[in-house]
Amino acid sequence: MLIIQKCKSISDYRTHHGHGDIMPAPLTGDIISMHSSWLTLQSHFNNMYNDFVALASALTSEGNPASGIAVNNINIHLWDIRNHLASGTNSVRYWHIKCWQWLDAWIDAGGGGGSVDMGDILTAMWASENWQTLLFIAYVDAMRGSISEKTVTEQAMGTYLRHFL
Repeated sequence: MLIIQKCKSISDYRTHHGHGDIMPAPLTGDIISMHSSWLTLQSHFNNMYNDFVALASALTSEGNPASGIAVNNINIHLWDIRNHLASGTNSVRYWHIKCWQWLDAWIDAGGGGGSVDMGDILTAMWASENWQTLLFIAYVDAMRGSISEKTVTEQAMGTYLRHFL
């Protein structure tokens, strides 16, 4: 899977990814834009952290050491927030991008758009847990109930029965 930190543009992303042309171009662009937004957020936290470091230093040098210590404590929390949101492999940014990359790879692999036929349904029903079968029957009963007020002619019902006999 692509390590998105290496990519600076959509074309760079497609080069590293190998099959970006299969994925919808707007999604590729959105993933890159989202990545850039996270990096911008990280940059804002870095700037805020540096400003607090300067403030703590100024407060301490001006004879306000307690205020300097308080600002340094704020810095510790700010740095933790910055790291949790946008830095490293356990950050919100990392997992957010990783989820989108999974979706990207799933689309590239032809995810979605598959078909299910009656054989698939019957195979799934045969292999299902008892509670799943009961839930399925409840769905069928609910559908049956939803059409019970509808007019069904003798001819239509005969056609349906002959189809399944």
